[in-house]
Amino acid sequence: MRELGRIDLYTGCASSGQGIETVLAQILADRLQVPLTWVRVFHGTTSFVDEGFGTYHSRAVVVGGSAVVVAADALADQLIALCAKRTGLDAADLECRGGDVHRRGTTGGPPVLTLAALVAEGSAEATAALEAVGRFRPARLTYTYGAQIAHVAVDPETGVVDVVKLVAVEDVGRAINPLLVHGQAVGAAVQGLGGALLEELVYDASGQLVTGTFADYAMPTAAAFPHIDAITLEEAPSALNPLGAKGAGEGGLVATGAAVANAVAAALRPEGVTVRDLPLSPDRVASLLKQSREG
Repeated sequence: MRELGRIDLYTGCASSGQGIETVLAQILADRLQVPLTWVRVFHGTTSFVDEGFGTYHSRAVVVGGSAVVVAADALADQLIALCAKRTGLDAADLECRGGDVHRRGTTGGPPVLTLAALVAEGSAEATAALEAVGRFRPARLTYTYGAQIAHVAVDPETGVVDVVKLVAVEDVGRAINPLLVHGQAVGAAVQGLGGALLEELVYDASGQLVTGTFADYAMPTAAAFPHIDAITLEEAPSALNPLGAKGAGEGGLVATGAAVANAVAAALRPEGVTVRDLPLSPDRVASLLKQSREG
């Protein structure tokens, strides 16, 4: 806590576009009962914290967010302990709200100890009480539950696969920011569809990569797959962390290739085509159809 209206949060998590700056700030603001605008999040450099592990395995909220909970609780406990020491009140009768310490259960009355006073005091004791470190190491990994259904139409002349609709359902335990979770689910599904239908690393006979630019490597555009229905559930909160959260990054991607490949296989079965490889790009699908027709 720097001052009234400013709390700096330093994290070993690193943002790769999934919005952890917002989510971690939400978690801290909720835990300390302060406005979200008070919190500034700093990440992406080892100079901020003693240890950090980047971003992988959907761990930023599950592990990093839980560490924020631990740090927030430690900070509140420190402020309560300092207040109890100075006033002689029982720490069990005090609670921290909005950065100030109040008598537990009271509303509307003046705080016993204020954040503004501690910041202005500037003593070593006050400064120490305004900074806390939290670490969280989960005993086991969390896993989401989900399913995907793909509805496709295949043009038998060109081999083009049209994704009529993709439904992706995932239970993330607890969605800290539902809008961000939805965005990740849709983005993951598009990534999965790109891998299933477009993207391919091709090498020539000498081992030279021949799809090394976006002129050769097909990536999905924003208009490529407009009919994606991403449904997020919160029916099974995790018991392995204080947030009840599970990772929400990869879940929308895991089943996409299988769902789409099965749908394409079902569409081509009457043509005697068996699908065994991805991506199901137009040239590959057209080649499979040609081989089947020629026997």
